[in-house]
Amino acid sequence: MTFAYWNPVFLQQDRLLNPQTGDFLSVDVELMGVELLEVRGEMMQAQRYKITAKDIDLMVWYSNEDEWLGLESIAKPGQVIRYELS
Repeated sequence: MTFAYWNPVFLQQDRLLNPQTGDFLSVDVELMGVELLEVRGEMMQAQRYKITAKDIDLMVWYSNEDEWLGLESIAKPGQVIRYELS
């Protein structure tokens, strides 16, 4: 499976395919807790997960119904890239 962030099944994998390089990477997924996010103009609970692998450090958020809500990545040199459902 690839890093298909919109599909929460990827959180259950211990190896993922990096489609940019063709390499399979060992990944660690850690539930960081629940927090409130603004989605479509309303506050809602979201589970935040930390995903780490070689040269990859991501945070992803999902609703209680497993809907993808957002992603945050650290880009070089330390810039933050964030995608949010709107």
